[in-house]
Amino acid sequence: MPAAKAGIFYLSGTMSNQSVFKIGHVAKTHGLKGEITMTFLPGMFAENLDEILMESNGEHITYVVEHYSARPDLAYLKLKGINHIDEAKTLRGKGIYLPSNLRPKSAKGEFYDDEIVGFLVTDIHLGEIGTVVQATSEGGVRLLMVMKGRKEIIIPVDGPFIQSVNKTKKTIQVDLPDGFLEI
Repeated sequence: MPAAKAGIFYLSGTMSNQSVFKIGHVAKTHGLKGEITMTFLPGMFAENLDEILMESNGEHITYVVEHYSARPDLAYLKLKGINHIDEAKTLRGKGIYLPSNLRPKSAKGEFYDDEIVGFLVTDIHLGEIGTVVQATSEGGVRLLMVMKGRKEIIIPVDGPFIQSVNKTKKTIQVDLPDGFLEI
């Protein structure tokens, strides 16, 4: 993810789940004065942040970042209003989000895991396979979780299976080997 530049965006109040994307989560506290350690999701990174969003009771609450220091895999943040380790402890495990308008467009044929949920998956030989319910990474391998009725089908993202992704039509075309669906 390209760096989010300080001052590019301004957030206030709360935002709905549809207008944000997750960049990481609060892993632990850092120090005694309310700082937190944030771990980035794979492929996510920001050099500078003015504000972040964290989910609380189904809403995304804005936090102003007073201090930000990042490495490629994690960042240390001091949030305005969080001034003690005990306050920071309450944030452990919470997801950290940014507004969707800050997320760079993915390249043609590429996609972010959360943007393809609900896409219809079809096989070039078998027709409709099902609907994407989740895209995830397991041991460094990206996987699509597709539901057809009550049956869950797991399709690797990397490799020869995915032929095309059409974000406008919300479809993914695959070419699965013979017998793949019987596994």
